[in-house]
Amino acid sequence: MISTEDILSLSSCKSLSDVKELDLSNRGLKVLDPCCFKGLKNLESLDVSRNSLRDIPSLGLPKLRCLNVEENLINDLAFLKDYSELTELMVAGNPILSADKNIAVSLLPKLTLLDGADCQPLRKLEALGDKKLLPQISRVWESTFKDNLLPGASDEEVSNVKKDFLRHLRRTHFECNEFSIKFKKFKVEVLGGELFEEEVQRIRAKTSSSTPKKKNKIRPSEESSSPSKCVTSPTRRHLSDYELVSSRSVVHGFDVNVSSPRREARCLKKSTEVNAPNDSPRKRVASPRKILNLEDRRQGISSLHKQEKNASLLHGGTRELNGSAKNGSSSDVRRSCTPRKKLKYEAAPSREEKGSVKGAEACIFLRGHSQDPADSVTQVWQAAFQPKCEENDLSPNIVATCGGKIVNFIDASTGTVLKRYRSANLKEEFFCLAWTVLPIGGHPSAVLAVAGKAREVSLVHPEQLVCYKSFQAHTKYINCLHFCPSQPTWLLSGSIDDNIHLWDIGVPKAPGYQTKIVNLLTLKPKCEILQLCVSTRNEMLLAACHGGLFGWKFDQKSLVKVDRSPNVEFRLPGKDGTTVEKEPVVDGLVLVEDDMIVSKCSNSGMIGMWELSTHVAPIRKFSQKLQKVKVEYRSTFLWSDTKVDYFYPSATADVMACGDDTGTVWLYSIGKKGATLVKPVAKLTWPDKLSCSDQVSVTKKDGKVNANSVRLSPDGDYMVVCTDLNIVCIWRIAR
Repeated sequence: MISTEDILSLSSCKSLSDVKELDLSNRGLKVLDPCCFKGLKNLESLDVSRNSLRDIPSLGLPKLRCLNVEENLINDLAFLKDYSELTELMVAGNPILSADKNIAVSLLPKLTLLDGADCQPLRKLEALGDKKLLPQISRVWESTFKDNLLPGASDEEVSNVKKDFLRHLRRTHFECNEFSIKFKKFKVEVLGGELFEEEVQRIRAKTSSSTPKKKNKIRPSEESSSPSKCVTSPTRRHLSDYELVSSRSVVHGFDVNVSSPRREARCLKKSTEVNAPNDSPRKRVASPRKILNLEDRRQGISSLHKQEKNASLLHGGTRELNGSAKNGSSSDVRRSCTPRKKLKYEAAPSREEKGSVKGAEACIFLRGHSQDPADSVTQVWQAAFQPKCEENDLSPNIVATCGGKIVNFIDASTGTVLKRYRSANLKEEFFCLAWTVLPIGGHPSAVLAVAGKAREVSLVHPEQLVCYKSFQAHTKYINCLHFCPSQPTWLLSGSIDDNIHLWDIGVPKAPGYQTKIVNLLTLKPKCEILQLCVSTRNEMLLAACHGGLFGWKFDQKSLVKVDRSPNVEFRLPGKDGTTVEKEPVVDGLVLVEDDMIVSKCSNSGMIGMWELSTHVAPIRKFSQKLQKVKVEYRSTFLWSDTKVDYFYPSATADVMACGDDTGTVWLYSIGKKGATLVKPVAKLTWPDKLSCSDQVSVTKKDGKVNANSVRLSPDGDYMVVCTDLNIVCIWRIAR
């Protein structure tokens, strides 16, 4: 028997709460007294190997991660259910079967090492067996016991049905060659119990929902008409090869004067030439999946050169600037390790300190996704703000924008283009990008993934301006990229080839950036994928597609249990809140604070906001069929009646924005629950002209300007708008 005094003596600690590692090996122990372990709330590693233990009681160790029970007399590992946080387990030298190791892995969802070996092969085996057992168990329930579980049944009646069901499962023969007899019995019992509990919850939820409830009428939120202070224009630093040509304007809850737009759908000419430089395969009405595939080519890095006139810098507005802007000298941006001077930045105010959204101030317009400063054809598709690499990171609002063969890295607060990556692949046109943070060279560093027309993903390290890896990801154009929030090396890619791939891009090893790309999973929604997001809280992967909004059970801790086909289809109503379009084009999908969904369907004239958690709750975990869930909006927002698709919205906790085919950005203040068809607090319209420059044209194409996508900074202070005129518009939100 071990005592508290022995534990303190062995650990050399003054109190039990200070003990993190405890070695009780080879001490002739036959039992463990839970009372002696009560104070070990911070214990992370416990070694009780080479004793005479037959069982491990529940010791109440919430932070235990490593357990060594080697060379004891343990013949059953059922006690592991009390240690679900374990990541490493040693059980060798006990009288157990190989099936017990399978049981251990099944009981411990976070376990990575078992007797020093990786647990992933055992998890894959378990997933294969589960897929065979689940339909068989479900058929037994449907055919024999479904009618025995009645609505309104008492707890005793429910308990009796469960006992009969599990007893019947034990006597039934199930086909599953992947599992040994002992492990199969264990899994049948576990899966049967989970299926039963799910059915009980479903019936009780159905019974409670059938009880009528009074609905309170909620008035739609009103437009804010109170004046707001003008935001001071930030100091602007100019990159060489950029030209300043106009000024700024402020919009507070009303439209500025512009020419009247036409609300007709814009159709692009179908390209038959592979190398047509200005023909974008995505816009607008015609299905892009019919477009010709391109040959593979290798990408490279292109730096900024002194004499290369490849962009123009615009300030949106009407105030004439005195004289022409002077370009400062610049040196080539190459794979240099020379650090830039660090600037001091003040911490942004918290959300509680910020007022409600009133409008936005035009800070700067940039034209920089082509080598031709007069190019107004190249489309800028998406933007994404760089995540913070550390908790106390006060770095500027750096945003990456992609279009043509170029990715620009811009400081949104100053309008400065800091760096530029240019693909050497002649057939590349970037459509999408995504950020992650990886430990490179011993410190966290931001990495950008970018992809598009060439069907390959390029991994760029902006700190050194190097594309350290490119790999072929799809057979057709790539529409979207998304990194998993809990797994920074897991990258999801969606394409018009109707496939979603999950890649592990690994952590590059400095200084050569060696890394290995592994395909972990392929999902098949059977339609073109436009946008992706992952909710960690709800363990759900969502895909906005040319045919609906689909979801998969997506536990980032046990990935192998995800099926190829979707588990659920979320049916999105229209303006009336009831009509659901068949196979809609869902071209808007934003996840806010891991639970709130902002979704938009093409031609709907509205944007909906709804809670994912309330819609995931009724989903049947063990159903083998595609489940359809009708979405009930928390709030709806009035948007353009355009027939053109692919306008991507953006949202934070208190502000939302989306562009349209007239160049207008619809800006919303996210109001109270229940608001219906909320009007925008501001419509930021496209200017007729920039009076201070005759060289750079902002004339609309056929009377239209497509604001392809909008991206709000995480703090909601800046908004970046990507257009089809090779112009990036940066706005500062006014409150």
